[in-house]
Amino acid sequence: SAVSGVNVEGCAALTETKAIVVADAETQQVTTGKVEVNLYVANLVNGLKEVQILFYDNATNTWSVIVPTKVDFATKQLSFTKSNT
Repeated sequence: SAVSGVNVEGCAALTETKAIVVADAETQQVTTGKVEVNLYVANLVNGLKEVQILFYDNATNTWSVIVPTKVDFATKQLSFTKSNT
């Protein structure tokens, strides 16, 4: 499996892999600290259970599962908070 350390059996991808880099809007310098990320997911449809985010951390070279802090089926957006190192 391309994903190690996380059980993804029975899961289905709703979107393609996305790279997320958090940068200061003015300086374009990569920032660190806790950030809230909002994602639009076109296939986020009402009735899905246990929506989770499969996250790869480049700093630690590990996969993890993140539970979104917000799932909005009407706008097809989900949010999560992650420490950016």
